[in-house]
Amino acid sequence: MCLFKISYFMFPLLLLLVIGCSNHNGKANKLFVEASQLVESLKYKQALEKLELIIKRYPQSDLAVKLVQGEAKIGRFTYSEFKNLVVPAIEEKWLERSLRMYAVDSGKYPTTEQGLAALINKPTLSPQPKKWNGPYASIEDLKDPWGNPYQYKCPGTHIGNYDLYSYGPDCIEGTNDDIGLSINLSNKYGN
Repeated sequence: MCLFKISYFMFPLLLLLVIGCSNHNGKANKLFVEASQLVESLKYKQALEKLELIIKRYPQSDLAVKLVQGEAKIGRFTYSEFKNLVVPAIEEKWLERSLRMYAVDSGKYPTTEQGLAALINKPTLSPQPKKWNGPYASIEDLKDPWGNPYQYKCPGTHIGNYDLYSYGPDCIEGTNDDIGLSINLSNKYGN
C-alpha cells in the first residue's frame, strides 16, 4: 500500500517532467525550423545562432542530441560542418567582396597596418585612400563565428594579393582547424 501511495504522489511529478521534456522538444524544433528558414534566406550566421541556442537552452532535447551527434542536418550539412566550414567560408566571401569594393574605390587594398578596420572607418595611416565610400562592412562582419577577429595580411604571404583567415574554433594560429582564403585578382589594385 505504501508503495502505491509513493507512486500515486510521484505521478504528477513524472508527468510534469515528461511534459517539460516534450515542451523542450517543441521549442527546439521551432528554433530548428527558424534556422532552416534563415538558411533558405542565406542568413547563415543567424541560422548558426539558432542552432547554438538549441544546444545551449535545450541540451536534452532530441534535436540537440541529434545535432551534436551529427544525425540532424541543416540543408545538406551536419551542425559541425555548418559551424566549422560553411559559415566561415561565407563570411570570408562577404569580406572578400567588401575588400574588393574598397580596392575599387580607393585604388588599393588596405595595408596590413590599416587592417580590416579600413572597411569600417577611413584609414588615417598612409597610404591614404584616393576615394573612400565606406563603410564597406560592419564590426560584426569582421568577427569569425567564434567571435574572434578575422586575420588579414596585405600583401599576402600565400597565393594572392592578401591573406584573409580565421584561427578557427581553437583560436590558435597554425593548427588544422584554421580557415583561410588567399585571393589573387591579378595586380589590378596592386599592393
